[in-house]
Amino acid sequence: MAYNMNPLVMKCPVPFPSTGIKCPACNRIQRDSSSFKTHARRVHKTLDVQTPSTCSACHREFPTFRAGSIHYARIHGEKSRKSPPKTASQDSVGILPSTPEMHDILRRVINRSPPTTCLPVPRSPKQPQSPSTQDLIAEFLNNSPTRPFTPMSPAQPTSNCSTDCPRPPTQEIAPPIPLHSRTTICPHPEPQVNQLIEYLRHGGNNHEPSPTPSDRSSPSSSPQSSAPPRVLHRPSEAVRNINADLERLKATLEDDPDDDAPSQSPPRPPPPEPTVPDTQDPPPQDHQQDPPTVPANAPNPRQPQQSPQRPPDMNNSQDALLPETQDENLTEFHRHWSTVFSSNLSWDEFAEQCEVFAAATKTLAISLNQPRNPPPTEGHTNQPRRPPNGRPVQQYNPNEAKRIQGLYRNSKKRAARRILANNSTTFTGSRQSAQDYFTEVFSTRQCDTNTLLNHLQQSVPPSEDDNSHLSTEMSEEEVMAKLRTASNTAPGPDRVEYRHLKRVDPNAKLLPLIFNRCLRERDVPKAWKDALTILIYKKGSSDDASNFRPIALMSCIYKLFMGVIGKRISSWAIRNNILSDEQKSARPAEGCYEHTYLLKSVIRDARLNKRTVYVAWLDLRNAFGSIPHTAIQTTLQHLGVPEELISLITNAYTGATTSVRVGQETTDPIPIRAGVKQGCPLSAVLFNLCLELVIRSVKQKAADLPKNQSLSHFETLLSCLAYADDLVLVARSKDALQALLDSASSAASVIGLEFRQDKCATLSFVNRKGEPARVDRNVFRIQDQVIPSLAAEESYRYLGVPIGMIHNINDLDAIIPQITEDLAAIRTSLLAPWQKIDAIRVFVQPALTFALRAGDPKKESLSAYRTALISTLRDICSLPKRSCQPYFFAQKSAGGLALQDPTAEVDVQCIVQAVRILSANDPSVTAAARAELRAVVRRSTRSNPSANLISKYLSGDSDGPCSSLYYTYSSLWSRCRVACRKLQVKFVFSDDSPPTIFADDSTTEAKAVSSFLHRAVQQRYGKKLMDLPDQGKVARCLVSDDYGNGSTWHNSGLNIRFKDWRFIHKARLNCLPTNAVKARWSNTAPTCRHCPEAETLPHILNHCRPDLVHIRHRHNKLVTRITNAVRFGNVTTDRAVADSGFPLRPDIVIEEDKKVLIIDVTCPFDNGPDALEEAAQEKVNKYLPLKEHFTDLNKQCEIYPFVIGSLGSWYPQNELLLRQLGMTKRYKSLFRKLCCTDAIQGSCDVFRLHMGWDQAV
Repeated sequence: MAYNMNPLVMKCPVPFPSTGIKCPACNRIQRDSSSFKTHARRVHKTLDVQTPSTCSACHREFPTFRAGSIHYARIHGEKSRKSPPKTASQDSVGILPSTPEMHDILRRVINRSPPTTCLPVPRSPKQPQSPSTQDLIAEFLNNSPTRPFTPMSPAQPTSNCSTDCPRPPTQEIAPPIPLHSRTTICPHPEPQVNQLIEYLRHGGNNHEPSPTPSDRSSPSSSPQSSAPPRVLHRPSEAVRNINADLERLKATLEDDPDDDAPSQSPPRPPPPEPTVPDTQDPPPQDHQQDPPTVPANAPNPRQPQQSPQRPPDMNNSQDALLPETQDENLTEFHRHWSTVFSSNLSWDEFAEQCEVFAAATKTLAISLNQPRNPPPTEGHTNQPRRPPNGRPVQQYNPNEAKRIQGLYRNSKKRAARRILANNSTTFTGSRQSAQDYFTEVFSTRQCDTNTLLNHLQQSVPPSEDDNSHLSTEMSEEEVMAKLRTASNTAPGPDRVEYRHLKRVDPNAKLLPLIFNRCLRERDVPKAWKDALTILIYKKGSSDDASNFRPIALMSCIYKLFMGVIGKRISSWAIRNNILSDEQKSARPAEGCYEHTYLLKSVIRDARLNKRTVYVAWLDLRNAFGSIPHTAIQTTLQHLGVPEELISLITNAYTGATTSVRVGQETTDPIPIRAGVKQGCPLSAVLFNLCLELVIRSVKQKAADLPKNQSLSHFETLLSCLAYADDLVLVARSKDALQALLDSASSAASVIGLEFRQDKCATLSFVNRKGEPARVDRNVFRIQDQVIPSLAAEESYRYLGVPIGMIHNINDLDAIIPQITEDLAAIRTSLLAPWQKIDAIRVFVQPALTFALRAGDPKKESLSAYRTALISTLRDICSLPKRSCQPYFFAQKSAGGLALQDPTAEVDVQCIVQAVRILSANDPSVTAAARAELRAVVRRSTRSNPSANLISKYLSGDSDGPCSSLYYTYSSLWSRCRVACRKLQVKFVFSDDSPPTIFADDSTTEAKAVSSFLHRAVQQRYGKKLMDLPDQGKVARCLVSDDYGNGSTWHNSGLNIRFKDWRFIHKARLNCLPTNAVKARWSNTAPTCRHCPEAETLPHILNHCRPDLVHIRHRHNKLVTRITNAVRFGNVTTDRAVADSGFPLRPDIVIEEDKKVLIIDVTCPFDNGPDALEEAAQEKVNKYLPLKEHFTDLNKQCEIYPFVIGSLGSWYPQNELLLRQLGMTKRYKSLFRKLCCTDAIQGSCDVFRLHMGWDQAV
């Protein structure tokens, strides 16, 4: 034991004498026991107060004054003296009758689980203990002669009535769980306990059994039909002996918080591996509770205990544990629906059962996610402390906070949409205007299938490979793989989400039964065809519905089904070259970055090499919603998709409807007679297949053009770039571009697509030898409509990136205000603080990352955003302005938040873009990038660009040919050179393989370059943090754990309370208001407010003697965590080893056969890199004599110090103990995190009690 406190014992007679009793320590008169406790807390802070009592009437001894007072009031009080004397019959019957009803109540008391509000009370081994409630009841049941049934066998009928009064047999009783050995304070006892207490308070003389539920509900029962005569149960001698201890039973039913007696631990279950808590269940509160890994009857870690020698026999009904109700419900659910979907149902019955299945899935998933031990709804809640200086407490709606935090845990996107709603543009038109617009959009459109088929035969070749696998039945593995990768998007009308399906059917045992029936029937249930459409703003006027993208919210079961089909078709189309390489949508590639790079490279090459280029950006009007269904069918038939699959897709749209949400209203259901639904995983695949006619028609036309009119970029022919419905056409002459536009117009008209000319644009850059470069305003037409042309200073935003002849330096200036507003919205939201950090990482940083990588940003534009980010993070973490900035960007292993510094992110994204472009999957992109890089190096160095020279150029070297460079313009490669120099990164280029990156004596390849560079930047910020003499000392200790177990709660909030969050960030940066800290800038004395030592944070958390009781609680919590994880041997806690001759008391000793493990827990302050190592070595040296003692007994003994820093540092050598305890990999990961947060919780409690912010419990 690390902290042993001397007891202060004052024996009190009951009743307390009116003259009072002197305090044993200072001889001051105390008028009652409560005033003595108050006096001891204030004056004798370092002593452990104990108040045993003796009854002055019967001289019985009790461990606490409260227990003695209860005894005296009930036995010797006025009510007891005034009560009439008991008759002989009453005395013979006894106080506690042995009836079946009493057996039932007692067994329910034994089997009860401790409520979540129970608080463990430490016991002192020096005081005697009266038997616990469970001990007395178990003794009564074991000695009772009227034991009518056994726990695991059918109960025998027992009745107090005569033979003509039938009574149904008692139902089978579940086996009892092991008795609770830990004394608890139960503010809200279970109903069974209340029933037993109420029975005992009324004297226990009413032995008439209560009617069974069947008796109460029987229609024949009436007041006139009196109950049969009672049969008094005469107790045996054993029962009368039990009744002699009735008063002890009464006293222990109401647990005493001052009870200090020892108890023994229950039997330990024998499984070879510890039970892994279910971490998928969402917690009911803001901080997650630790799921118990063993039954709740775990022993108190600071009392001497000896685990039983015999392991529990699982075949014995006395030792078997209760079955898991949740698992039974899930098994029954699978059994029922497997039978339903495997039976021979008609299609209408099957469709109806699918609706019932969806409702049942949602209900069961919600019930399974409910906490097994929900917190009590009643009880005293501490009121928030009013801030100083009279400032009011911040007001917020706790119900709304609970709702938004729960929503964020289940669906981050939906929560972010609600939080950032004020920052997004919504549709301002009327409901009727939306109804009219979308009714027209989804109306039937005609398509000449014969003409379409002729065009397809001329331009789009069909597949010649076997396609039978597209319509085969779906396997469990295929559906499970798709389900696991599905993100939890917004649900459809049935309200079933992906998380519900993952919870109820994680291994996809039921879903393939549904999907394969749909494949056989070539149809989907009617309920799957209904959708709700929401409007996402694109650009333009907010009252025009055409400026919004309609996203359909459909059943997640339907989307999962279509997702599997879409994956099959897209893989087949890419493998057989049905989809063109120019179409980057629905491909496993970074199409946006590749297309924007190619387009900017073409324009840059034209400016530098005096070439002419013509560009046309095309936008389709309601592209997804305007393709006729007959065009989709004809295209799929031509490409070779199986007829069964075409029929399924056709029937899925037959009778489909959608309702559009406008504000708080929705339109009437609108039939979908044309187009595909955006939001369906199959829609993008179908649209891309249909758009192939347009892409291939343009490519054919470009191939027929003369060489001087078609555009060849570094020996790669370019004519069309496509990303879904965003098209770009390029050519070398005006006539060539118009010819490409005419080809695109003709093909689009054939399949029923229409271009929106007001959102299209053209750029005509003329740069001929002998003439100045200029931008002409030429007239181009698309579907007989004039396309607007760009001026020299204008740009067109393509895939989110402005592209034109002049670089738009104000691009970031338009993005930064929006991101800053998002930061402010997250900062003021009701999310938990760790959720706010995660929201910044998930929703704010990616928006900036895309702009930094795809564009040409300037760092000056990011200064305002960085200032707002630092201010927001300090507010979320409750940090003062003097807190250092590297803390927010350092790696988690150093205790940092691991967020992205926007100024460093500019350089990171530049290098990432260069590496990814040079290693793209598209050969045309890679060839163009390598050719442009060689041209840039040749022009800049005036040397032949070898691989070695290119590597030196990109790495930022300044020797040899790179000593004096000739720059004519900025490019991706020149910016990459600057970025590599700033980040100290070495870029290695190869002629025939992807490039590699070196940084900080480590290397990575192209696929992992982004994470590699982010880690490098975080480590450099971590070094800056650790170099700080004051705010970096905890970081120097944390960094010894490479996996950052002490900081895993930053984003999840695992086992962290709100007050822990406000404490830990300040504590790790030494920004807490201790006297030693305040003395630096004020006249405050640095001495401790409770002792003469200097009040530093290490002193408060580890050394202040008045706080040793609370410091011991932190220590005990970790001991309990370890003992709960032990699954073998005899475990002894806090006890001197018998016959050793040493007064040493290790925290835990585990003995099994000839092997002994000595475990001792310590929580040193995280003061520098060697603090944990020194504490561990002290423990090893301390228990070496015990090790020698066991060695002399021919036993193998090992000493395992378990070290956790007071601020959550994890000692890496603790892994040796975890390996010895046989933990699974998953449980070890959770165990580390919980131990670190346990230490943080304990330190927070110690600090707050020291400062007087909390009251001691």
